[in-house]
Amino acid sequence: MRLMQWKYPPKIARQIASYLITRYPTHGFVIDRDEAEAMTPDGETYGLGLQITPATQEIETIFHDLQPFLDKWSILGRLT
Repeated sequence: MRLMQWKYPPKIARQIASYLITRYPTHGFVIDRDEAEAMTPDGETYGLGLQITPATQEIETIFHDLQPFLDKWSILGRLT
């Protein structure tokens, strides 16, 4: 919740944190863009309700080029 307090009201930050803790069992559990953005006020469907900023075309191209290597490599730190 502390990381979200600058962008979300306390109630929403608490809901997102709760979803992360209860619905995603490990760090390796993938959350795609649609799921991150979808809002689920009823708590019975998927979604975190995050405010997503679309990636630039440059970033999309970089990730597209990296994708074939993601299952082969472990990268720690910042990609530049």
